[in-house]
Amino acid sequence: MPLSFPLDRDTFLGAARITEQTFYLSENVEISGLGDGSIIRDDLGPRLWRGSCMVEHASLAEGRRLSSQIALLQATGASFLAWDISCTAPAADPDGSNLSGSSPVIYQLESNNREMRISGLPVGYELTPGDMLSFTYGSSPIRYALHSVVTGAVASGDGITPLFEVVPPLRPGAAVSAPVELLRPFCKAVIVPSSAQPFTARNVKKRGLSFEFVQTLR
Repeated sequence: MPLSFPLDRDTFLGAARITEQTFYLSENVEISGLGDGSIIRDDLGPRLWRGSCMVEHASLAEGRRLSSQIALLQATGASFLAWDISCTAPAADPDGSNLSGSSPVIYQLESNNREMRISGLPVGYELTPGDMLSFTYGSSPIRYALHSVVTGAVASGDGITPLFEVVPPLRPGAAVSAPVELLRPFCKAVIVPSSAQPFTARNVKKRGLSFEFVQTLR
């Protein structure tokens, strides 16, 4: 049976033994200079998560498996779930154990598209600036939102956070009661064309595979 897209976290990226990664929110702006010396910034489209991955060493078998997956992901319509491997859980709960038995969901979305609240958290659960969260929204296709926490929040006695700011802005379609992922929060991504650099075989190992990726909202 063929693999389905997006490839889940454990099928591709989680099994790739990444040794180096960049993961960042791209800019998508145009800058214009006026005669008085002022600068105007105009948004050209949504800001997307981008990054790169390197696998420095792999056994021959691992290298062949990963190379075949890369080849699959270079096809039109192929995608995978990507996340920041340095941010797999909130900083105040680095192994995610405090979330055991909890089912966080979106509780409130502000009309400014910058703030939200989460419910279903343990009492006193803390989100700190730089933590990340994800959720899905929409249908046909299902879209994958990934956000970074800008202002921290602590869940109250009923497990609900106050309003906190996230980046990028919340997109149309995000809905109250959507489940929120705080452990290995992810986005849907595609490999940037022509960015994949293949392994070099040396003795019984392969070395140096790398690729770039960019979030897709489709």
